[in-house]
Amino acid sequence: MNICNQIFSDNISLYPTDLNKDINNIILNKLKSLYEGYCKDDCIILKNSINILNKSLGKIETHENKNVVKYNVKYSCDVISPTKGEQLNVKVHNINKMGIIGYINIDDKYNKSDNSFDNSPLLVMIPNDEINSYNLNDINVGQMLKVEILGFRIKFRNDKIQTVCKII
Repeated sequence: MNICNQIFSDNISLYPTDLNKDINNIILNKLKSLYEGYCKDDCIILKNSINILNKSLGKIETHENKNVVKYNVKYSCDVISPTKGEQLNVKVHNINKMGIIGYINIDDKYNKSDNSFDNSPLLVMIPNDEINSYNLNDINVGQMLKVEILGFRIKFRNDKIQTVCKII
């Protein structure tokens, strides 16, 4: 799975009570809480990867009788975006009567916990219909499998991209 660097531009609104002399750090923390570890557009933004490239001067705006300072921020981040037909090495997490649930391992710098399954940006599902030449009894939890992506679903603000794969 290829990790690539992507550039996004977003508007960030801050309340005057949130402001102090370290505005860049405040904006960075707001971006991290909004987007890191979540799906956005056609990808998932990896943890600990957002960097601010530049920001506009703040504009004071009023929304519902409350003032906010609005910044247009351009930032880069590391993302994963699956494609149909892409091949992955997947670690088996669970086996049940529906099929196999697995995950991919990513670099330690993107980890959000000690659990490898929680750190994986992909939830890999291999239905029983796609386990052709394998006997389900021969596959064990923790085993590595080579799979091909048949389809995927990206839901905005979800913490994993769901993929349906077949063993190759």
